[in-house]
Amino acid sequence: MRNEVKSSWEAEGIQILSCRGPDKIISEDGKVAGLDIVECTAVSDEQGDFCPQISDKKECMMVDQIILAVGQVADLSFLDENSPVKVNRGLVVVDEDIPETGMPGVYAGGAADDLDDLF
Repeated sequence: MRNEVKSSWEAEGIQILSCRGPDKIISEDGKVAGLDIVECTAVSDEQGDFCPQISDKKECMMVDQIILAVGQVADLSFLDENSPVKVNRGLVVVDEDIPETGMPGVYAGGAADDLDDLF
């Protein structure tokens, strides 16, 4: 199923960029235009403590929207029962073939979706 899901995402133009983190939001005329991202080479130090290591490698992604997802538990309290984005047991419900929610064009992933870990 992993290859099928990856193929579905790629067909939709979705890229999974693992080991990356935000560096700077780029704006033009007061609107989001891009996101500078950096490569994370490690998340823990020798003792196992959280201590992200960032390389000098940077990239700029042209975007028109940024959704911040920080932490290991999603705060979905802003979604009510009338929302097209559904929540089940604290996780965002997504299509099992692609990580799209009940709202067209809105996707969820990582620790927030209800799919098993695919990678």
